Amino acid sequence: MLKIAICNDEIFHIKKIKYQLDDLLFHYNINDCEIKTYDSLTKFCSLDLEVCQYQVVFFYIDRPDINFLEVTRKMRELNKEAFLVVVSEFIYYAIEGYKVNAFRFILKDKIHDMLPECLESIIQKLEISNLKVKFDFLEGETVILRDHIIYIESKKHKVIFHLLLKSEVTYSLYDKLDHIEEILDRNKFMRIHKSFLVNQKYISSIIRYKVQLRTGEFLPVPRQKYKLVEDKYYEIK
Repeated sequence: MLKIAICNDEIFHIKKIKYQLDDLLFHYNINDCEIKTYDSLTKFCSLDLEVCQYQVVFFYIDRPDINFLEVTRKMRELNKEAFLVVVSEFIYYAIEGYKVNAFRFILKDKIHDMLPECLESIIQKLEISNLKVKFDFLEGETVILRDHIIYIESKKHKVIFHLLLKSEVTYSLYDKLDHIEEILDRNKFMRIHKSFLVNQKYISSIIRYKVQLRTGEFLPVPRQKYKLVEDKYYEIK
């Protein structure tokens, strides 16, 4: 599922962009999509772990009392990969947006004209069809989003997928973790241990031969592999 967040405290503008997004997504034949609205980016960031699930975030900023860089950097700490689209009537935020790797800046009064190109570019870069992967789990054949995989562990000839949906759930199948690693994107998943393959976006920190996940869980890192895992973590961070 493609997940989009709209952060704005003006109901009129929320309805306006949501209506246009629904129309554009229908045009691109993207039916598996969820759009949620939030009063502010600060409230959105307070969701913490849930922020990781969003691929696109629209952030309206017009109020001078909001520290743009502070709140957007907080969002980036939680989700480095989301396409951040800044919407404002002030061109100043176009320059500030580059500091937090914003994908696009849209002028508030030009959103109807600028949104189609913006969404089309996002869809092309996301490669929607490649976000999903199908596995024949013991619980039944299931299509899942790569972004929903927190980590995968190998245990007694099975691999167990830990997924974040509405809550954390698990699926399992008989396979080797080496094979699963080949199927998934190695740029997004890190092999921290012979028994653990972790989605990098859910790593909160790494310290003292352990990886801490945003779920609060800790996973072990072997002493001989620690430096390699640590270097890769800080490289992507």
